[in-house]
Formats: sequence, structure tokens, C-alpha cells
Amino acid sequence: MRLGETKIVVGQRYGQLTVLSFNKRFKGHLYWNCLCDCGNNKLCTSDNLLNGTTHSCGCARKGPRPHLRKISRELVTSLYVEGLSTRKVARRLGYSETWIAKLVKELGISRNRLEGVRLASSFSDTTHWRSCRAQARKVMERHLGRKLKTDEHVHHINHDYTDRRIENLVVMNASDHAKHHHPKNPIPRWLRPERKAYMKKYFSTYRKGNATSAS
Repeated sequence: MRLGETKIVVGQRYGQLTVLSFNKRFKGHLYWNCLCDCGNNKLCTSDNLLNGTTHSCGCARKGPRPHLRKISRELVTSLYVEGLSTRKVARRLGYSETWIAKLVKELGISRNRLEGVRLASSFSDTTHWRSCRAQARKVMERHLGRKLKTDEHVHHINHDYTDRRIENLVVMNASDHAKHHHPKNPIPRWLRPERKAYMKKYFSTYRKGNATSAS
């Protein structure tokens, strides 16, 4: 990586580190002088700063911080369920990507690679009903923390299949979901006006065809 191609800016913060100046280039890596909030100096590479691997001088690992861990767990859960990747969550909160990935795995809300690619692409903005149905199932699975069964359907309360907010989704079994969208008609089929009109047209055509064939 060339010095002009890097995204590191002097004075920018990465977690608890503030970039002071450029140090050297060694074996294709760019090294930067950084200052931690605790007052220690740290030499970091561009890659480690950008991907969130290095976010402090090491003081963040020293001593328990249960209050910060508790807040971070809540923030990580909300940000990850919204669709942010572990890397983006780590950059926003100033934690390492490894710790974020381990946390979402412990919470049971981790995504596989295909789901991550779909969220990162424009697939999540699609309006096709089949894609929206798949996205709604993924949102509900992340909310419940388990995989949905094949006979479990996700119903949109406002009947807008592009609205994938969790408050608009509810899990129903296949039978109840079908009955909700296709309720049973109290009028018997043979007494419905459209059925009578169809049968009248059918019999008139049938009789006309039989009369033509008989003659």
C-alpha cells in the first residue's frame, strides 16, 4: 500500500488511539505513531487500524470493565440486528473485530457468509416478493435466535411485504397463514353469482356445440 493510497488521516481516532504521524514503510506495510487515551505510544499498521484489530495500546485488556462490557453487549446486539457487519460494529464502538464476532456468536445472532453478502449488497433493497419473504424470515430468525421450521411462515401485519420491521412481522403456521389470506367463503360454490354466470355460459356453448355436431 502506498502512502498516498492509505485512508489513514493524521489526527483521526481509531478506538482509543489517535494517529500522530507516519513512521515508516516496512515489507509492504505502513506504520503509524499513535497515542492511546491512557498516555502510552503505540506503533500500528494501517491494516490493523482500519479493520479494528488494534484499537488501544493494550490497556483495554487490562482489568475488568463490566459496566462497559454490558453497554457494549446491548449496543452490539442492536447494531448487528439492524444489518451492520461485525467490522462496522467494531469500528463504531472502538472494539476489536474478533471480540465482536465472538460476542455475536455467543448471543446466537451470527450470520453466515451468504447472509452477510446479501445484506452488504443491494439485495436488501429489493422489492421482489420472493426476496422480501426470504429477508423477512432472516429478520425473524435473528429476533428469535433460532431457525424457523419449514411449516412456520412469517406474516406481514400491514400486508406490505417490503416492510420488514420486526414489529410488523409475526410467525404463523402454514395452515393459519393460508386461512388468513384465503378465508373460507360462507356461500357454497354452486350458489355464487360468478359461478352461476360461468355455468350458464358453459351450458349455452355446450348445447350449441352439440346441436352443430348433431346436424
